[in-house]
Amino acid sequence: MITTVESRKSPFANKNEPFQVSTMFNLNRELNQVLQERNRMKICNTRFYGSGLSHKDEREKIKTLRCKAVDEIISSERNYLRQLEVLLNYFIKPMKLHTLIDDRNHSFLFGQIEMIYNLNGELLRNWK
Repeated sequence: MITTVESRKSPFANKNEPFQVSTMFNLNRELNQVLQERNRMKICNTRFYGSGLSHKDEREKIKTLRCKAVDEIISSERNYLRQLEVLLNYFIKPMKLHTLIDDRNHSFLFGQIEMIYNLNGELLRNWK
């Protein structure tokens, strides 16, 4: 007697749920394991045999990656300075100007943010 996938039921599945759903999950898990193993093998082969690039190409690749890393650092620093600028212009300076809190609490809350902003701005200008 041949049974179809739809007619079989998993002992753990809902009585109305076909066995096909749990089979699909098992297949999905197996597929993920196969893909992970393939990726591991690819990484190991690349490390063992090299990437197939010449030394000149490898140096160019490293140089490109280094430039991308520096660009990312500069971009992050620029975004950080913008966030500090918003904090300074919309919170710190107005609160100090309108004396919403006393000087002691103001310096406790905001500390040396203006100094950090100036220092990081100078650092960014020097990097460029």
